[in-house]
Amino acid sequence: MRVAIIAALAVLMAASLASAEVVRSGYGVRNIEHGTEYLPGGSAVPEITRANTLLNPGFETGALPPWVSQETYWTVTGADFHTGSFSAEDIGNYSIRQDICPVDVMLVNSVGLWSKQPEGVAYHAVDLFYGDADFDEFFLAPGVDWTFSDLTGDLRTTGTLIAIRIWGYVESGDTEDDLTLIDDIVIDTPGGPSAVEVNTWGKIKALYN
Repeated sequence: MRVAIIAALAVLMAASLASAEVVRSGYGVRNIEHGTEYLPGGSAVPEITRANTLLNPGFETGALPPWVSQETYWTVTGADFHTGSFSAEDIGNYSIRQDICPVDVMLVNSVGLWSKQPEGVAYHAVDLFYGDADFDEFFLAPGVDWTFSDLTGDLRTTGTLIAIRIWGYVESGDTEDDLTLIDDIVIDTPGGPSAVEVNTWGKIKALYN
């Protein structure tokens, strides 16, 4: 009898979820019909999850690898960071890159990073790679404080994402250090034990990936 009741409840729940109007935005999921919602971390800003396909995304190993710096200009610092104990910094227009396991852009939940430029220039570039020499470049506008930049909407609608490259900057006629700091870079994809999976609405969100 108990098995029959449980089976009946499962069928009813599945039917309810199938008919419910569920809207997903960022990491949040909202059931329009019932007015319930799930916002992981209680923040509208995407958080780093265990589904991040990048390795060492916050430089918490205290070293750059597997990030590859153009020559040796990017370094890890413990003097300033967004979270944890470290970030990466660069003086000048030099790049840092990480290649990832190729992923279909349709499976990417979000792409973003935190950065700051103490001098207040508010300008540096990020490249998203779809082939060895095939990339799109975007310009971010961080401030003197740590600023989150969301690149999710800049992904191509089709294709395979293979790498991300982040640049510093140089200002002509400037006598100050052209410093850029970055931290908590994320390329969030399915397949990892994401923290949202322990929540009912998180499981629903996963079905829409």
